[in-house]
Amino acid sequence: MSGKVRAVTVALAVASVVVLSGACDAQGAGNDKATPRESDTSAVPSATAPSTATSPAPDTTPQVRLLVNFMISGGYAGRRDQLLLYTDGTYTVSTRNKPSSTHRLDAKALGELRADLKNADLGSLPGRIIDEQARDMFQYRLAHEGHVVITDLTRSYPRLDKVVHRLERLVDAG
Repeated sequence: MSGKVRAVTVALAVASVVVLSGACDAQGAGNDKATPRESDTSAVPSATAPSTATSPAPDTTPQVRLLVNFMISGGYAGRRDQLLLYTDGTYTVSTRNKPSSTHRLDAKALGELRADLKNADLGSLPGRIIDEQARDMFQYRLAHEGHVVITDLTRSYPRLDKVVHRLERLVDAG
């Protein structure tokens, strides 16, 4: 490589690092404050004209938070899939075989799922509902409102099974 080409290559590399460093700093990289996910931007209050009132109005914007963390693992092929469902109905599906994808439940489907979660009453269930003798079974891990239940569906808990099947369909469709 000639000296001129090498100098241009080095200059471009340095310029790229400078530009990328500035972009990272502008997006909050390296600071400890959480930044909203792209799909959460609808829940972030937009900038408005300053209020003329003496005290600021309370923030009535609903905060988007995690509603369900659902994982499927195991089986012969070693499945490891995850669904993160947020209170605004957006959910992200991550699997080994495909890039992550983000979707949104409509209000009716989100309401039905919330009702099913309430009916399942995870807090009243054992934390592990697993047949320890079973091999190559899928395990379903469902976390909601501080409760975690892991099941392989070998024992029937109809209200829990209904939620697991509904969430598994979302993963498979994702």
